[in-house]
Amino acid sequence: MATSPELTEMLRWGRRFGTGTSGGLTNHLPMGLIALERIGAAPDRLELFVDDYTPKLVPIGDRVEDIATGSLLDHIGTARRFPDMLALFDAEVAAHGWRATVRTWLVSLLDGMGSDAFHPLIRLAYGVDAQDPGEVAAGLAYLADARRPIAVVPTDEDATTDLVAVLDGVAADPDLAAADIEGTSIASRMAQIGTLAGFGAHAARWQPGTDALRALALATRRGYAPRPDDFTTMHTVTGLHALRLLLPYLDDPTEALRTFGQAVTAAFVANGLAPLATSEQMEDLRSGTWPAWEEIADAARASRGDEHAYKVTYTCRVEAATHGDEAIYRSLAARLVGAPS
Repeated sequence: MATSPELTEMLRWGRRFGTGTSGGLTNHLPMGLIALERIGAAPDRLELFVDDYTPKLVPIGDRVEDIATGSLLDHIGTARRFPDMLALFDAEVAAHGWRATVRTWLVSLLDGMGSDAFHPLIRLAYGVDAQDPGEVAAGLAYLADARRPIAVVPTDEDATTDLVAVLDGVAADPDLAAADIEGTSIASRMAQIGTLAGFGAHAARWQPGTDALRALALATRRGYAPRPDDFTTMHTVTGLHALRLLLPYLDDPTEALRTFGQAVTAAFVANGLAPLATSEQMEDLRSGTWPAWEEIADAARASRGDEHAYKVTYTCRVEAATHGDEAIYRSLAARLVGAPS
């Protein structure tokens, strides 16, 4: 879906900043801008978001040295080479076009799709959705620089296509429940999960079936539904939307779907095994009275400086159109943005 000229210019201007903020959080300027336009914001509202958000950003920083295309995989995952990665992917996009560049590189980078709390994945997907070559390059650069794979070897033992069953098994594991996970950020906590004793055996059970997207959507909805202000589970929902936007650029989506399920499982552990919504709670939400999408979008657009309200509203609306369960998706967005029932 193409974007307005005003948004394109704001995205170009915003690439002078790095991937983080002065407070150590993720730079949401490009993602927030794209989501705002997708939920109907006019250019003057986008400009207001730029004015509000920019003071917390930090410059992109200096480049270290050129990275040759053939040696890229030797430099990924340092979290220090984003400017160099961006220069490389800008050149790749200029030479081959953004679609071909995504097809070439995505398969090599998706093992780290949960890195930095799914934000690199989301930034890349939003760039693809906006058909913005510069944002595609930035998203690939971020995904490469932040890459922290969760190394889990799949197994046929006790395998299941039901991710909720995997999460239930994790929740019942006393060793994982007692695990000492340090850090306050989602990214720092998720980065520790792959090394926990017992985690790999649980995560390896997830095997994508023919309806893997539906299984992932169900698990992420049930994780997020009880607590609409829970940033960890929120990013599994917006992350799945991002993955779905990128799947057409993969010849075989199986490993991407497997890795995403493993990342969701890691997020579940990092979040302290916060309980999933029960079937009864989900039915209560389905039978609730929730605002129409335009009312939810109105409330989100009116929210100053709440980039997550924009992203969740955008995600929930398009995911409802894809997966169904519209009442649940409207409940997720409406409760977050405070839209009146």
